[in-house]
Amino acid sequence: MIIVYIIEFLLFSFIGWLIDSGYRSLIKREWISGGYFHGFCAVYGAGALALVFIGKYLSDWPLALLILFGGLCMILVEYFSGLFSEKVLQVKLWDYSSSRFYLHGYVDLLHSFYWLVLSGL
Repeated sequence: MIIVYIIEFLLFSFIGWLIDSGYRSLIKREWISGGYFHGFCAVYGAGALALVFIGKYLSDWPLALLILFGGLCMILVEYFSGLFSEKVLQVKLWDYSSSRFYLHGYVDLLHSFYWLVLSGL
């Protein structure tokens, strides 16, 4: 079973990197590789695995609670990933400090809302 989780982590890390890089590249009109590694963004893999575990082990919860809990988990993954990348890797991969409502530049209200919506899909 651990092999399945590793494959899912790698797959979602790649898909997340691809979407993130594609979005950034469209905005800047030049190729920009999102994340610390090229072809891989662990925050997306970790977030997706968190949602997989929530869906698997908490499937008897009401849907609204699953979505809220999943969104909260995604926000925590984003916060601690941003903190880790800045403090350990010495790279600030994203900065939401220009947003109106943010926490240490790692999470903001708009992106937290996006995570909440995506956790319900």
